[in-house]
Amino acid sequence: MRENPDSMEVMAASDLEETPYQRGETAPREGRLYCEAVIKNQASLVVEDAEKDPLWRGNPDVELGLASYFGMPVNWPDGAVFGTLCILSREPRKPSALDYELLENFKSVVELTLKLLIADRELTYAATHDNLTGLMNRYLFIALAENMMEVADRYEQPLWLVYWDLDRFKAVNDQFGHGVGDTLLRAVANAVSKALRASDVLARLGGEEFALLIVDEGREQAEMTTKRLLSSVRDVTVAGLPEDYRPTVSCGVTRYRGEETLDSWLARADGLMYEAKIAGRDRYCMEPD
Repeated sequence: MRENPDSMEVMAASDLEETPYQRGETAPREGRLYCEAVIKNQASLVVEDAEKDPLWRGNPDVELGLASYFGMPVNWPDGAVFGTLCILSREPRKPSALDYELLENFKSVVELTLKLLIADRELTYAATHDNLTGLMNRYLFIALAENMMEVADRYEQPLWLVYWDLDRFKAVNDQFGHGVGDTLLRAVANAVSKALRASDVLARLGGEEFALLIVDEGREQAEMTTKRLLSSVRDVTVAGLPEDYRPTVSCGVTRYRGEETLDSWLARADGLMYEAKIAGRDRYCMEPD
């Protein structure tokens, strides 16, 4: 059984015809289920004969003709509840030593599988996200960008790229140390993330360089989003930097032209970003229509 917020769900069951529960079946959590007691107490539960047990007489399993229960809790690696494993019988019975051994071994296998699942998710996240800022990394950005370019080609949707980096970031590292520089990068990434829509795609490409994809918006909206980006960075404050220090970024903004490569698109945006730096930084340079 797996625990859901409002129900218990049958994750796996015997294939015997007389098995009363089918995979995917759910039961409401009303405090009357054996598995709820197992989860609540985080301990094994043995009910040898429910009809003779005033605590369990009349519970849903008895109504299905099941007289006895033996179950154990199953948890995620961090101790959070996953569900239960159990043996149900139509006849009153006491669990044997073999029953205990089987369920303990099964529990170990399931919990190891859950541990491996978490490890796989963590490895996948680590491979696709920047470990400093938590943003997607270059690898994932490229994969998503190429997919979004295909969609833009197919449905003729506008797609904008904002290529940007922190102004004078090397000076921050040199004067105040890389620890302060890392803190600044995290703070800037967090501030920009909060200023964007859920549909916007933000990534750290490396060092102080970032990229933003704005999908299905016109030129005016892309410009407004870029202005919000610039403003959100100016408001960032970081311990270890002078009180009058305000970070700024320079941005290159360009629309996807259709059936071009990602490398050529990034190159155009990179060139525009450097134009913004030459013009004085803390600004954006947008490609004309």
